[in-house]
Amino acid sequence: MKSNKGIFNKNIQNVLVMVFSIIFGLLIWGFVINRFIDELYWPSIPSIIDALVQMKGTIVVSMGASIYRTIAGYVLGCFLGISIAYLMSWNRWFNAFITPYIEIIRPIPALALIPFFILWFGIGDLGKILMIAMGTFVIMVITTLEGIFQLDQVYVKAATILGASKWRIYKTIVFPGSLPAIMGGLRVNAAFSFGMMIASEFLGAKTGLGLIIIIARRTMSTDVMLLSVIIIGILAFLFDRLVLSIGRYVTRWMST
Repeated sequence: MKSNKGIFNKNIQNVLVMVFSIIFGLLIWGFVINRFIDELYWPSIPSIIDALVQMKGTIVVSMGASIYRTIAGYVLGCFLGISIAYLMSWNRWFNAFITPYIEIIRPIPALALIPFFILWFGIGDLGKILMIAMGTFVIMVITTLEGIFQLDQVYVKAATILGASKWRIYKTIVFPGSLPAIMGGLRVNAAFSFGMMIASEFLGAKTGLGLIIIIARRTMSTDVMLLSVIIIGILAFLFDRLVLSIGRYVTRWMST
C-alpha cells in the first residue's frame, strides 16, 4: 500500500514539475522573447490566441484529417512490422527470403519516395497513410526482432526440454519477453508518424495542418504557422503519453 502511495506521490510531483516547466516557458516567451524579437519572427501569445479564434473551424477540420492519416498509417505500419518480425523469427526460410527487402528499404528515407506516392495515389489520404505505414513498418520490424533475439535462450531451452510446443513457447516466453522492445518501437513511431504526416501534407494535400502551414508561409502569417506547429506538438505529446501509458500497463509485470 505504501509503495502505491509512493508511486502516486511521485507521479503528482512529475506532473507539477511539468506544469511549472510549461508556465516558465510561457513567461519567457511573453516577457523576454517578444521584447527583443520582432513579432514577425516570433509571434506573441495574444496573436497566437487571436489566430486560433479566427481559424478555429479550419483548425478543427484540419486536425481531424491529420490525426486520421497519422493514426491509420501508424496502426497499419506497426501491425505489419510486428507481424513480419515474428514470422521472420518463426521461420528461417521466410527470414532469409524477406531480409534483403528489409535491408534495402531500411536506409531509404520514406520522404524520398513522396513524389512516387503522389504519382501513384494522388494527393488523397491513401498515399499519405501508406507512406506513414512504410516508415513505421521498418522501425517496428527492427525493434521487434531486436527484442526477440535478445531474449535469454535459457528459458526457451528449458521450455523445449519440458516438451512445450513452438507455439506455446512463443505465447508464454517470446511474446511477453519481446513486449518491452515492441512498446519502445511503438513509442518511437508515435512521434515519427506525426513528422511523416506533416511532411506528406507539405507536398500535396486538400486539408490538414501541414497545408495550413504551407498557405500561411506564402502570406508570411507566422502566427498561423506557429499555432499549427504548437498544435502538432501537443497532439504528438498526447499520443506519446497514450502509448507510454499503454506500454506501462501491458508490461506492469516487469516491476513485480
